[in-house]
Formats: sequence, C-alpha cells, structure tokens
Amino acid sequence: MRRAYPALFLISGALITYSIGVETNSVFAASLVGFIFGFLFPSYSAPAYCGAFIGMSSVEILPSGLLVLLASLVSGFIWVYFSKQIPAFGGKAGFIAFLGVLAINLPTIWEVEPSLPLELEVEMILGVIVTAVIATSATFLVREKIRERFKSDAVIGSALVGFPLGFLRLFFPGVSIYSEVAFASSFAGMTSFKFVRKPFYYLLIGLVVGVVFLLSTPFFQGFGGKLGTIAFLSVMLFLSLKSLH
Repeated sequence: MRRAYPALFLISGALITYSIGVETNSVFAASLVGFIFGFLFPSYSAPAYCGAFIGMSSVEILPSGLLVLLASLVSGFIWVYFSKQIPAFGGKAGFIAFLGVLAINLPTIWEVEPSLPLELEVEMILGVIVTAVIATSATFLVREKIRERFKSDAVIGSALVGFPLGFLRLFFPGVSIYSEVAFASSFAGMTSFKFVRKPFYYLLIGLVVGVVFLLSTPFFQGFGGKLGTIAFLSVMLFLSLKSLH
C-alpha cells in the first residue's frame, strides 16, 4: 500500500493544480501546490509537484478532470516503477508528467499541427534569456540556503522562484512568457548538486534553458510537463557538453 502513496500524491497535485489553474494561471497554481506540499508533505512533495505539472495542461489538451486523472495514472505508474532509473536532472518530474499527458493525447496527436513560432523581437529574446539565467541561478541559490532545513529544498526553491511571476501574471497577463520561462528555469535549478557543483554552471544552464525554450515555442503548446521537459533536456545537453571537456 505504501508504494501507492507517491501515485496518490501525484494525482492530488494534478487535480488541485488543474482546478486552481482554470481560474488563475498554470504557473501560479503549480507553484502554490509546490509550496503546500513542500512544507506539509516533504517526503511526497516531488510526486505531488510532478502531478502539478500535469495540472498545468490547458483545457484544449486535457478538457476534463477525468482526463487529468487518466494522465496522472500513467505518470504515477512511471513514477512508481521507473523514476529511479531516470537521472536526477532538473525537470525530471516535468518529463514524467509530459509522458502522461502525451499518452492521453496519442490517439489524436497526429492531428495536431505545430503552432506558428512566436514573433519575438530582439528585446523579448534577450528578456527570455536573461530571465532564464536569473531564475535558474536563483533556484540553485535558494536551495543552497534552505537545504539544511528542508528536505524538499528543490520543490520549495522552484516554487519560490515561480510564484512571484505567476502571481504578477494574475494582474499583468503580458508577462506570461516570462513567467513560463522562469518556471522552466526553476525546474533546471532543481538538479541534484552532485551534478552541478560550481555557481558558474548555474548561469550556463540558464542560458541553455532560454535557448531551448525559444526553439520549442511552436511545439506541444498547452501540454502539461512541457516546461519541465525543456529543463530536463537543457540540463542533459549542458552536462553532455560539459563532459566533452
């Protein structure tokens, strides 16, 4: 029975985030759930946060709570049986969430055409890159400060970075792209310190996240877990390049 607890927390995180996000926005909802579970249930905050990423899906991708539940069951199965085989890179939970959302959408995935790339001006491109670098570094630095006091330092650190922009987005919808890249970057900042030891690496990982975020804008819009997958791939790319030197 105890083995089922992570899956139950994952499902709870997904349904709570989806319910809150419909009335607010996905970044605000998911970061709020990260806070709640990070402080109250630290041992299960990671799967709950994974569920929150499923709950970030748009209503076009997961139109009902039932589909959110089904996606959560898929991701819960992956979490329970395969998560230990997946490296502890930032974005791991989001990647698992993305697999669940993708599985539910597989029957119609071939009908979905990539969206047109965002028309980004130079100022916005620079803004995205700078935001990514700052948010990634901030998450690592926050975690360094709190990890001796909180077992769930990665979840709380990410939520602390994502929440302010998610809250600001309630009143200024124009900051949505910055809230999303900041949240994606905070997931990269959840990477285990055994992989990323030097503060300078925080900046480089953030740079990679910003570039990958911009390149991925036409694809899988509205899919929960996309931001985490961006972070996961970015960290993997950075560590692969780093290993070449």
